[in-house]
Amino acid sequence: MKKYIAILIAVLLLSGCTAAPSVTTEPPVETTAPPVTAAPPETTLPPETTVPMETTLPSETTVPVETTVPIDPTEAEIRAVVDEFLTAYEENCYLYTDHEYDHLTVLAADPDATVTIEGKAVKLSSFHKNIEFLHDKETYWKYVRQAQGISRHSYASTCHFDIFDFDGDSVKVTATLGMSWVYSDAPTGKGSGSFEDFELLLVCVDGTWLVADALELWSAFDGQYKNNPDFDVDELIAEFNPS
Repeated sequence: MKKYIAILIAVLLLSGCTAAPSVTTEPPVETTAPPVTAAPPETTLPPETTVPMETTLPSETTVPVETTVPIDPTEAEIRAVVDEFLTAYEENCYLYTDHEYDHLTVLAADPDATVTIEGKAVKLSSFHKNIEFLHDKETYWKYVRQAQGISRHSYASTCHFDIFDFDGDSVKVTATLGMSWVYSDAPTGKGSGSFEDFELLLVCVDGTWLVADALELWSAFDGQYKNNPDFDVDELIAEFNPS
């Protein structure tokens, strides 16, 4: 019996308990990792740029200085005559002074002398009425303003020039006289002023520029009385009523 059992065990071992075939596992394929790219070396930032607070120009750079355009000598002479003439005339009208300015006008030259204007010969005597009108206008304003009790101080004036239009022996000049003053009865420090525009005609006589006419632009007085044959300054003053 024991022998039979031993044989049975041996048979069973040979038939059912055969060792399982060995499984050959394919070796894993080695995965080659991509080469590691080395990180670029650390970038060194440039040192911080300091912006200068003030830019200094190179030594050879010269900053241009405002240039004053030189004035033609003839124009400079005309400016001087007009400036002196208008300053004297307006101070007489506003400050009641007695500046003499006839030496700056055609009254200072030979009345029979001629100048060429627009291609024609013109006698200086034909301009006398223009200067006489200025004298009459000055007389009127001096009387009227003093009659109204108007008094000024701290007076100053500046003459500005605009147009110079030459023609033969003559030139037309547009000028503005800016004036400032303080009324005697004005509160302390309160100033006043005015601008008056003129169109002047000057003629050149023997190399000297003389005023032949001075029209005050925008003036109601000039508009009404200049070249008016009925104008009489004495009658106008007599009609004035300061009240």
